[in-house]
Amino acid sequence: MNIKKLKQSPKTFSRIFGIEPEKFDELITKIEPLWQKAEAKRLRHKRKIKKGSGRKYLLSLEQSLAMLLLYTRSYSTHIFLSALFEIHDSAICRYFARLRPVVESVFDIPTKKTDLREDEILKLVVDATEQRTERRDKGSGYSGKKKAQTIKTQIVVDKKGTIMHVSNSAPGNIHDKKLYDASGVKLPDNAKGDLAYLGTNIAIPHKSSKLHSLTKSQILFNLRHSRKRIIIEHVFALLKSYQMLANRFRGHLENYHQYFVIVCGLCNLARS
Repeated sequence: MNIKKLKQSPKTFSRIFGIEPEKFDELITKIEPLWQKAEAKRLRHKRKIKKGSGRKYLLSLEQSLAMLLLYTRSYSTHIFLSALFEIHDSAICRYFARLRPVVESVFDIPTKKTDLREDEILKLVVDATEQRTERRDKGSGYSGKKKAQTIKTQIVVDKKGTIMHVSNSAPGNIHDKKLYDASGVKLPDNAKGDLAYLGTNIAIPHKSSKLHSLTKSQILFNLRHSRKRIIIEHVFALLKSYQMLANRFRGHLENYHQYFVIVCGLCNLARS
């Protein structure tokens, strides 16, 4: 693949890889020192052959990153990528395994216990999304909503759509409230959520019942609430423009969270 030629058409480049050529170059600049550090650490262990011996990388760092971005964007098979980048399909997973942690570290999106209560001015919104997966003994769960095996991940965004936090992925049969408690994220009282977050400090809409219909003030409150919460649905739509998060996930579930964080980082980069 001639990446240099693709950069001459920014619109085409952005549609293929999800980010503009300038931001791609910016990402390469950030990744390169971390990649060199990771490679030095990998080669530090005791070796039977001299350091630097063995087969060299057939792809440059730029080509490797382009292959990873294309994979998340189109979710093509390894056979197709091997024909496109002229390498053996068995080598692609090794390229990805070495590159994924480096790219994830560049985006630096919190995934552990985080206190975002000081960011009250940002007007945060929280919600979870599910994705179909292959059935696995560990990692997936049957979702009554999707009627399929799914995996679930929670995100927190600000009013501009910037992803502030990503929870660890959990089986799809886990309730949103339970996932929120397990994520360890602490949000201010004015953070917005849906009715799944009943029992938390998060602001949720009013719910009607057969015996008690909503008053005019409650309907107005729900309208204002939904207008502020809709931003997270737009972010989910952007995330699922990456086919890896839109289609059934075929890979190992232990790698899913890493891919999810990388796509979140790419969306933040595209919005910045």
